[in-house]
Amino acid sequence: MTPFRIIVPLMLSACVFVMTARSENVEEYPVKAGLSLNFARFTKWPNGQSDADASNIKMCVIGNNIVQEAFTLVDNKPVGDKTLTVVNSSRLHDLERCQLLFVTGLEKNKTIQLLAEVHKLPILTIGDEIDFLKSGGLVCLQLIDGKMEIKVNHSASVQKGLDISSRLLQHATIENQ
Repeated sequence: MTPFRIIVPLMLSACVFVMTARSENVEEYPVKAGLSLNFARFTKWPNGQSDADASNIKMCVIGNNIVQEAFTLVDNKPVGDKTLTVVNSSRLHDLERCQLLFVTGLEKNKTIQLLAEVHKLPILTIGDEIDFLKSGGLVCLQLIDGKMEIKVNHSASVQKGLDISSRLLQHATIENQ
């Protein structure tokens, strides 16, 4: 009887911990989706490169179901005179159709390979892994100690012909890799 009294409270506290950790993780991605929308709103692409369909800006999202569900919150939102269209990408090809690419949950070597493939394309790449910028990404959104940190590889974005507004950059840490 005594071991049962000890085990049940331990199991309950473990369940509460898991639920809390999951709820924090779930709330993290709607914030990242909103920040990604702001990057769409405050970035200019090279002339003629913003989209074949002049009325849409496409944001491709690579991530699990929680990530993809969070990004539905910004689908069909206005971006200037255009509309943001979120495309959930489970395959790692046909990414040249994207103007923004949010990547999370891939193995490091797959992320590096993916970023190498889109390196010369005017795609604003956004990720949340610690080495995302070192791997060739342009924007890193990380939740650290309950605060969202924004890091931008500004020199790489300029090389791609992307003009990220200084209004957005003032809230970011500039890291030229």
